[in-house]
Amino acid sequence: MEPAQATRGMIFPAKGWLRTLANLAEAREIPLIADEVFTGFGRTGHLFSFMGEDFVPDLLVLGKTFGGGFPAGLVAGRNDIMTTWLLGTQSSTFQLHPVSAAAARASLEYILTNDVPEMASRIARWISVHGAMLVDFPFVADIRGRGAMFGVEIVDDAGAPDHDRTRAIRADALQNGLITWECGSSGHVIGIVPPLTTSEREIAHGFDLLRTSFARIR
Repeated sequence: MEPAQATRGMIFPAKGWLRTLANLAEAREIPLIADEVFTGFGRTGHLFSFMGEDFVPDLLVLGKTFGGGFPAGLVAGRNDIMTTWLLGTQSSTFQLHPVSAAAARASLEYILTNDVPEMASRIARWISVHGAMLVDFPFVADIRGRGAMFGVEIVDDAGAPDHDRTRAIRADALQNGLITWECGSSGHVIGIVPPLTTSEREIAHGFDLLRTSFARIR
């Protein structure tokens, strides 16, 4: 499972839900695997998203940020699980080689030394403030997220997902220099996933551009 479903539209479970799921898995002796390829290494305001949910997975899947820009993936987990796999059982298109391993180590050292999760928490506060300018548009159903991963849900007059309007808004914003991400079950959520080094000035400018596009694409 994903502690946060990014591609689905920045969906976060209710507080306590993951802890309940972990308790159920433990009671049934089912290994709980957390996919933190998207959320891992600080994006939600914690080093890993599960750290804010009061549970520890049996296996943890990591990638993307882990490599510091190099292709890299990792599976970490309980010793009794990891040591029982036969040689060659685990395979990946992003297995580490020496350069990727060195980049991953350097990236992790930077993340820990510079408290990157706190950077994401600051970005969340800035997004909450500057993103408020979008709530007045009638086609904005929700603005949700944590840390440096937010989504703006776009709907039509009947409240149904509006993929066409979402795409038009994103295209207009792109022409003005703002890159967003299409997500959501119907491609109707505008994903806002800035770099964790983003400044408040850049966040404010980004939302100014987005508001301009919203006003044009009515």
